[in-house]
Amino acid sequence: MRRVCRRSLGSVICVCLLLVCAAACGTNGATRTGTPHASASQAPSSTASTSSDTASQEAESARVYRTFTIDALRPYAEHHTMREYRPHTELGAATLHGSGDITFSQPVADDDMYFAVFMCKESKPRPYSIGVRDADGHSYTILRQDACMSEAVQGAGLPATRLKHGTAITVDAADTTDIVIITYKFKASLADD
Repeated sequence: MRRVCRRSLGSVICVCLLLVCAAACGTNGATRTGTPHASASQAPSSTASTSSDTASQEAESARVYRTFTIDALRPYAEHHTMREYRPHTELGAATLHGSGDITFSQPVADDDMYFAVFMCKESKPRPYSIGVRDADGHSYTILRQDACMSEAVQGAGLPATRLKHGTAITVDAADTTDIVIITYKFKASLADD
């Protein structure tokens, strides 16, 4: 029981820290959640539709997570996470059991943003991280978590200015962890809007 409570509390704290970091850092930070939120300037009448949209998106996210495939994740990412970052280009995708790399299919410019949309599940809670690596082996961690968030599609990004000439997204995870991940690039200026 204690383990379950600690894991739940740890997940809640991680999500809260990610949201605070994303709000405070904008494109200068290394993380961004994958779910668009309603702006404070919306009229009260739009709040009800936003609530139903959010509930619908959460249900779709849970369905995609249960399927746990690239083919299920891709349309979800395009419709929900990446829709505000157009134009964007997919750089690669993979289903990983433990650690691995997804080599980019094309170069990333200095004014681009690296972005990963992913799902994670594990048979035993273990920390994992996602980062960007360059040709010289230098890397920059985008996201580090103590355990997978259950039934969640997540997103994390990093401006290419933090690690120029990235060649791959790297995942460092235990063999008990499976990750479905799609990597993208888009102009970092799109994240400022």
